[in-house]
Amino acid sequence: MKTTVVVLFILFTTFGVWAESTEPVVGGSDPATNANVPTGNLSGVILDEGSENPVEFATIGVYSSEDSSLVTGSITDASGKFRIEKIPHGDYYVDVRFVGYANQRVEQVGIYDSKVDMGNIAIQPSSRNIDEVEIVAEQASVQYKLDKKVINVSSQLTAAGGSAIDVLESAPSIRTDVNGDILLRGSTSFTVLIDGKPSMLDGNNALRQIPAANIQSLEIMTNPSAKYEPDGTAGIINIVTKKNRQAGINGVASASYFSSGQYSANLNLNRRYGKLNLTGGISANHRITPWNWQRSRITDVNDTIRTIEGDGEFDWGFSGQNLQLGADYSMNERNFFSFQATAMNGRFGFNHAANFMEYTQPATEDLFYREDNLFNVKWKNMGYNFNWQHDFDELGQKLKVNAFYKRSINDNGNESYTQELDENGNPIGNVPARQRTVTEKYSNQYRVNLDYEKPILKTSKFEAGYQGDFNTSPEQYQWQVYDPDLGDWQTDPVKSSNNDYRRNVQAGYMIFSSQNRILDFQGGLRTEYTDREIYAENVDERYTVNRFDFYPSMSLSKGFGNGHQLQASLSRRIQRPPGWKLWPMETYMDPNTVYRGNPELEPEFSNSYELNYMKKFGTNFITIETYFRNTVNDINWVFSIREDGITEQTHANVDEVNSLGSEFLANFGITKWWTIMGSVDFFRREVDSRNIGVVKRTANSFNGKLDNSFKFSRGTRLQVSSRFYGEALNAQGYREGYWTTNIGVKQQILKKKLTLTFTVRDIFSTQKSVTHIESPTYMQVTRQTLRGPIFGLNVSYAINNFKQRGGDEINMDFSEGGF
Repeated sequence: MKTTVVVLFILFTTFGVWAESTEPVVGGSDPATNANVPTGNLSGVILDEGSENPVEFATIGVYSSEDSSLVTGSITDASGKFRIEKIPHGDYYVDVRFVGYANQRVEQVGIYDSKVDMGNIAIQPSSRNIDEVEIVAEQASVQYKLDKKVINVSSQLTAAGGSAIDVLESAPSIRTDVNGDILLRGSTSFTVLIDGKPSMLDGNNALRQIPAANIQSLEIMTNPSAKYEPDGTAGIINIVTKKNRQAGINGVASASYFSSGQYSANLNLNRRYGKLNLTGGISANHRITPWNWQRSRITDVNDTIRTIEGDGEFDWGFSGQNLQLGADYSMNERNFFSFQATAMNGRFGFNHAANFMEYTQPATEDLFYREDNLFNVKWKNMGYNFNWQHDFDELGQKLKVNAFYKRSINDNGNESYTQELDENGNPIGNVPARQRTVTEKYSNQYRVNLDYEKPILKTSKFEAGYQGDFNTSPEQYQWQVYDPDLGDWQTDPVKSSNNDYRRNVQAGYMIFSSQNRILDFQGGLRTEYTDREIYAENVDERYTVNRFDFYPSMSLSKGFGNGHQLQASLSRRIQRPPGWKLWPMETYMDPNTVYRGNPELEPEFSNSYELNYMKKFGTNFITIETYFRNTVNDINWVFSIREDGITEQTHANVDEVNSLGSEFLANFGITKWWTIMGSVDFFRREVDSRNIGVVKRTANSFNGKLDNSFKFSRGTRLQVSSRFYGEALNAQGYREGYWTTNIGVKQQILKKKLTLTFTVRDIFSTQKSVTHIESPTYMQVTRQTLRGPIFGLNVSYAINNFKQRGGDEINMDFSEGGF
């Protein structure tokens, strides 16, 4: 009954706000009937205090200061903006309300000019329940902003107990490869930020380290503004973590376990003391992805056709622990400080075991052997992040300073055991041959950012900034062979080396943006100077890069009424090759394969263009995204056969890669208890690899996703998520398509403090990866099939009613009158 009353109250008061826009009333009179009453327009932007994201659908009420009567009102749009016209000159106060947030009142608002801009108004989550009334509000799985897509984690049931990667699997523009790596618009080249700041790890490793339970939302920016560093040709993925600013101690704890041996546990706590907010978190996760593995390789060298066939298992794993401590302090209305310390310890790699059969034409003796290959990357990271924001005035002029330091210790190893077998698979010979490579690397990164914002003419803004990023990474690389007579590993000095890597990048940017009733515009330019040097001791060579590069960006957005919106954007981005792709040393992969770095690799540059259309139908929407990306010097895997028959893998720049596509996304509430979100991405990929002796090739393909979400009661949810990935083209071959389906069921109990989520991944055992590599002297087919289905259970408990914006439940505060 209480819920019904509250819902009716919202409907009537919201209707009243809309009505006020056409029939404003002051002191019981209608100014529209009196042409002599001067009027003005009021505008502003409503933002979330923590994330600074715009708040859509917030209600704005304008009240007379004389008698507190409601004069007029409005509701914010997708950019958090509002504009109220024809307000009679006078003194008012403005009341801002949104579900799940505390009311925000702005006193002494004088309307005596034709235009009054209130600038940015920050609101913060509410900490109160009124009469124990909760309103359940479902957020869309995907929300579109001016320059990004926002993925709401609370709606992704099948990601429970997983990481950020599991959340992104169902997101538009995203697919995963056989190792669980995320590809954004077909590329693993992207940058990961955490709350808009640099992460301790790079790319997919950063996404694996962060539990889904700690994430409020994920922001995908395929054409970021010039404010952001341009690394990652596909764009940026920003992880927005959960925050709570309630008084006292609160938090959330969760744990999960999966039948594959994967498990995770994490605890987040928050304590607020007036202007000081303290946060702490600890997490541990262990993930195993088990695959069945088969490979067939045929080579043609010196008039001898050699065939190698293998069959076995390939288990990919990731394990990590994460400790975070942070503090936010609002010294006064003009100065805000924050500090965070992070410690990480982890490893990832694979365990590959397979039996091989090798034969040749003309025929020689057939070979049979078993190979066990262990690859591990271990790291210990410590990082510190300091932020200071100074507001010069109440109009939005501000300066932000960020200082970041990270120290990493990496210990990488690749070890192989080869045991001869007879034709029946029985071991023969003595001790298995053992080889390994060991790499120890110590990295230091220093970064400083200065960002300045200045409003111009009330509807526009100028931004400028500087970034200095300084990196050093000395490493020691050793190739070792096990000597059974000595019982120890012996280092090969010819194949070993000490290496030094230094890279300094300094950048400056300028951005101008304008938001008005006709068009939203943002344009900017970033310039960077790169100073890089690599020294390889074993060849006594130095490889240097000194260059200036320029990165323009632009975004346009136009609303046409009735829910229609058109967006256009462009950007230029870069992917710099990491150190391991540059070192000119061999890494032993298996008895028939080595990897050699390429110090001549150049950065790849990408020019990206997008044109997007959106149409809203209440809470439903459809979008059409059209994109084109031209990448020059694209970095690709390249396979070749040496004279000794060994396959050598390396990376090389190919001339050009072009991707053209259209992605369709629709979200519809079929009934009150059933919602469907589906997307399909049609694209054409063209790879010009003629510089490495491969003909220019093109392929058409598509990816598709379908999520069905069901509400059986206020505490029970079911989600069925299906994905199809079409054929994908690369420099020397392609990957076959496949499909998979996941299921998640969520149940809340104990007044919704305890949440249980049961998941089944790859329920039909259809997830696989089949890759083809072809050249005039080399052909290889590798098949990996997930050993599914995988069952999992996640348990989450809210401490002291911990809530955050973006969840299924939203607290509403009706303690002081309102709409």
